[in-house]
Amino acid sequence: MKVKLINKPENIIDLIYTSARTCYNAGSPIDMWNEVENIPQDKKLKLIKSVIKSSHTSTLEHINFTWCIEGVSRALLAQISRHRHISLSVQSQRYVEIKENIEDIDALLMHLDASKETLISIVNKYFVDVNESNYLVYIRNLLDYLEAIQKGYKPEDARMFLPNATKTNMVISMNLRELIHICNLRLCSRAQAEIRKMVKEMTLAIIDKEQWLKEYLQPRCEQLGYCPEFRGCGRKPSLKELLETNQSNNKEKNENKTHK
Repeated sequence: MKVKLINKPENIIDLIYTSARTCYNAGSPIDMWNEVENIPQDKKLKLIKSVIKSSHTSTLEHINFTWCIEGVSRALLAQISRHRHISLSVQSQRYVEIKENIEDIDALLMHLDASKETLISIVNKYFVDVNESNYLVYIRNLLDYLEAIQKGYKPEDARMFLPNATKTNMVISMNLRELIHICNLRLCSRAQAEIRKMVKEMTLAIIDKEQWLKEYLQPRCEQLGYCPEFRGCGRKPSLKELLETNQSNNKEKNENKTHK
């Protein structure tokens, strides 16, 4: 997997500050923008954090990021595409056809011990997490696809023989509000390991330049102080556990009052 941030605003704080002030000020937003560089950074951040805390997060939608992402699975693609407020340009399986020679692969399979590394290198071009214990499964998937193409299937039809582990590339864009939402869900330790790694990589270059965003680009439990999941990972107490503790404490207090 490779993740590269290729576009981000250089004046994130100024953009959010101007949009936030516009909502609460009768003055000219053009004048606010022209004067924003003269306002102390800590003052701008104080307003921004206050606005985010109040859930007025539409002001974050003016901040847009774009990444190039390589070598992730179609399983990951199925998950990230569930997020409604992103833009995706994804490598086509119709126009990008896998081209390997079936006879060459069959010849390698005839001498399995001697050609194991070569076979692994072949399937590693097309599938994620290839290793010595699963490469033969991927070889079978690859052969099924190639045989379908040989029989006259179009690539967009032959792809049905490929597994969710098939690699793909994409360009993905989203605004800051959606990035925070994705981080809240996909950095959770119960999320799929691959998408968790990708989202973590997506945030690294941003946090490096915008340290103040670190507290927002993290799983929900870190922001809430508890886990909102039905089945938590144990990193933070669940909401159910907090309620049970609270009920137990209240019961104990009431019993103490009765004894007094």
